[in-house]
Amino acid sequence: MVDKALARAEQTEAGWCLAELVRTKGELLLLGENRTAVVTAEQCFQQALDVARRQDALAWELRAAMSLARLCAASSE
Repeated sequence: MVDKALARAEQTEAGWCLAELVRTKGELLLLGENRTAVVTAEQCFQQALDVARRQDALAWELRAAMSLARLCAASSE
């Protein structure tokens, strides 16, 4: 479902929420709790940060940074 929303956001004017959709995809991937999901989730969080910065969307940037920080903290435990 998230992939459909991402495709739609990229193809239409709904790009304003692209960073949040990518971040959400990363969070959902983490629910799977396997090693490849963690790597892919980290990539999603980094992409969400990049998109948010390009759009000057500070709230989306903060949410992506928080997700990435939680992932890093969990990985170091």
